[in-house]
Amino acid sequence: MITFLRRSDMVRPAAFLILSFLLIFFPTHAHSQNDLPSPRSTDDALEEELRYLQAETYVVTASRIPENIKKTASSVTVITDKEIRQMGARNLADVLQTIPGMNCYYHYSGTYGVFTRGLLDTGSARLLIMINSHSLNENYTGGATWTHDTLTLDNVKRIEVIRGPASALYGANAFAGVVNLITKDGEDVDGWELTTRGGSFDTQQYNLLYGNTFNELDILFNYNYFNTHGFNGHVNEDLQTSFDRIFFTHASLAPGRMKSDDEKYDASLNVKCKGFKFDWKYVDRERSSPVGIAPVLNNKSIASLVDYYLNLSYETTLWEGFDILGKVYRNHNGYQPDYQPYPPGTAQLTPWLLPVIMPKGVNIMAEIKNNRTGFEIQSTYKISESNTVVAGITYEEMKQYDVRVRANYLSTSSPYFIIPLPRVMNLPETQVGRSVKRNFKAFFIEDIWDITGDIRLTAGIRYDDYSDFGDSFNPRVGLTWEFIKGYDLKLLYGSAFRAPSFGQLYDAALGDPNLEPEEVDTYEVSLGAEITRFLSGRLTWYQNWIKDTIAPKMDYPDYVRNVNSGKMRTEGMEMEMRYDLGRGSYLALNYTNQLFVKRMYQWFVPRHTGNIMANIRLSRYLNLYTSCHFEDGFRRQRGDNRDDMSGYAIFNTTLITQKFLKGYEGLELRASVYNLFDKDYTSPAGNQELPQDIPRPGRNFMVEIKYKF
Repeated sequence: MITFLRRSDMVRPAAFLILSFLLIFFPTHAHSQNDLPSPRSTDDALEEELRYLQAETYVVTASRIPENIKKTASSVTVITDKEIRQMGARNLADVLQTIPGMNCYYHYSGTYGVFTRGLLDTGSARLLIMINSHSLNENYTGGATWTHDTLTLDNVKRIEVIRGPASALYGANAFAGVVNLITKDGEDVDGWELTTRGGSFDTQQYNLLYGNTFNELDILFNYNYFNTHGFNGHVNEDLQTSFDRIFFTHASLAPGRMKSDDEKYDASLNVKCKGFKFDWKYVDRERSSPVGIAPVLNNKSIASLVDYYLNLSYETTLWEGFDILGKVYRNHNGYQPDYQPYPPGTAQLTPWLLPVIMPKGVNIMAEIKNNRTGFEIQSTYKISESNTVVAGITYEEMKQYDVRVRANYLSTSSPYFIIPLPRVMNLPETQVGRSVKRNFKAFFIEDIWDITGDIRLTAGIRYDDYSDFGDSFNPRVGLTWEFIKGYDLKLLYGSAFRAPSFGQLYDAALGDPNLEPEEVDTYEVSLGAEITRFLSGRLTWYQNWIKDTIAPKMDYPDYVRNVNSGKMRTEGMEMEMRYDLGRGSYLALNYTNQLFVKRMYQWFVPRHTGNIMANIRLSRYLNLYTSCHFEDGFRRQRGDNRDDMSGYAIFNTTLITQKFLKGYEGLELRASVYNLFDKDYTSPAGNQELPQDIPRPGRNFMVEIKYKF
C-alpha cells in the first residue's frame, strides 16, 4: 500500500536515505568487475542509449568549454531531452524541481520562483537562466522567471544546471546557480515534428519543430502555442476580508475562486553556417494573477509580457589550440500589467485617517520596457594537453524606458494610505519610476590545469565595473581528485554578486538608488562514487555566507523601502543516488536537507526536499516513468502566529508508447498523470498575505500525440 508522508514521518525516510548513502560510500567489501552481471543482449535502441549516456558525461556551462562532468569545479546536473520526455515535464519548472538543491515556489501572483539552496528573491534574480549560454534575465526584476518560468522544452537537447556561485564566469545574477538550456541542432531533428497536447483545466498546446541541414547550413525552427484556464483553487478568505471586518464593508470576493488563465506564443530560430550562428527567440504571453497583487481576489489582474532576443556569434580556430568566439546581442522585455489590487466597494485609508469607499475598486495600469545590448569575446588557449586557459571580455548597456502608469489613486510614503482620484488617469513622474540607463564592462580569466591524470585544479577571476554602483571582483577555485578509481572528491570555493535590479533601485514606491549589490561566499565539499557500472551516487555539503541582502524594510513609522539588510547564512546537504538497470531503465533518488536558513526572509524554504524516480522500459514500444516529489519542514516567518504548514508528497507518472504501428514509426503517444493520488496540498503564503496558504492542483492529466516525418 502506498501512503502519503506526514510531517512527523518525514525524518524517517530522510534518515534512511542518508544511511543508505553512507553504506554505499563506505561498503564493507570491495566490488570487482567479476561481481558484475553479464551484459544484456543489445537491440536496436542500444546505440541510441549509449549516445545519451555519453551526453551525460560532459558539461559546457561549468567552465564555458566542454569538460568531463566529474572533473568540473562545480556541482552539476545534466538532464537530457530523453529524460525530459520520460518524466512528462510540461515546462522548465517541472524539470528544475527534480534537481537536488533546487525548489520551485509557487507565488500567489501566478509565477514560479525558482531558487537554489534556499536563496530566492523577486523574479528569481539570484539564478541566471540562459539559452545556449545567452542570458534571459531582464533588468526590471533582475530575473527571468517572471516571463520564462513555464519555458517550453520541445526544442531543448539538454539542460545543464550549476548549483553554486558562477559570477567568476558569468557575472551578475549567477549568484546561487546557473540554468543553461542547450537547444537541438537541425541535424538532431532532421525533418518535421508536429505535437499536440491537451489536458486538465482546458489546457491545449501545439508545437511545430523543423530542423534540417543543407551542406554547411544548419537550421532549426520552433513554434509553440499554449493556452490554459489553469487551476482555479478555492480561497476562503483574502486580505480584503480583514479590511471588511475593520471598515464594516462587504467588498471581498472571498470565498471565491482563483484565476489562472495563461496564453503564450513562443517562437525561436537557430541558424548555423561556417562558424556563424544566429539565435532568435520571441515570447508573447498574457497571464492572470490568481489572487492579485494585494493579495486580494478581484475582477481583473492581467500581465502582458513581450520578450525577445537576437544573438549573432562567430567562432573560429586562429591556430591549433587557440579558439576565439565573438558575439553581439540584444534583449528586449516589455511588461504591461492591468491590475485591480482591490475590488469595487473596498475602503481605503487616506492620509487624513479617513476611510474612502472606492466604488470601482483600486485600479492600476502600467507599461515598462527594458533593453540589454552588448558584445562578448571569449578566447580558449590550450597551452598543453594538461593546461587550458579561458578568457574573455564583455560590454553591455541596459536601458529602462517608456515607464508609464495610469491609476485612480496616488500613493503616499505609507503603504497603508492612498489619495483617491476621480478616475483612472496618467500619474506624475514622481508616482511612476524613472527611465534610466546602466552599463558595465567585465573581464574574466580561468585556468584549468590537470596536475596529474587524477587531480584537476581550476582557478579563475572576474572583474565587473558598473556605471551606477561601482565594481565587483569575484574569484573561484576548485580542486577535483579521483583518489580511487570511480571515487572523486571536490573542494570548491567561489564568490558571486547580484546587481540591484532596476525595480529595486528606481521603483517609485520601494526603490532606493543607493543600494549596494548582494555578495556571497560559498564553500562546498562533494564526494562522488561509482560503486559498480550500474550504481553511482554523490554527497555534497555547502555553506553560503551572504552580505548586503536586499529586502523591503519598514522604516518608522510606516515607510517601506528596499534596503541592504545585512548578513545571512544558509547551509545544507545534498544527496544523489542512481542505479541503472540496463536498456534505459533506472532507479534514482535525491534528497536535500537545508540545515540552516534565516527564517525571517526564507520562510518558504522547506528543510527537507527530495525526489524518488523510476524509469522502466517495459518493451521497445512502451516506457513507464513514475516519481514522488516531497517537501517538509516548513516554518513560518517571524511574527506569523499560524501553525507551520504541513509537508506533502506528490506522485506523478508518465507512459510513452512509440513505433507500435508499422509504417508510422514516427508516431509517439504520451500520457501523464500529475498528483496521481489526489493529494490536498498548498504552497506557503507569507505573513500579511493570504490568511490561508495557496491551494495547489489535485489530480490532473496531460495527453500528447507527436508525429515525426
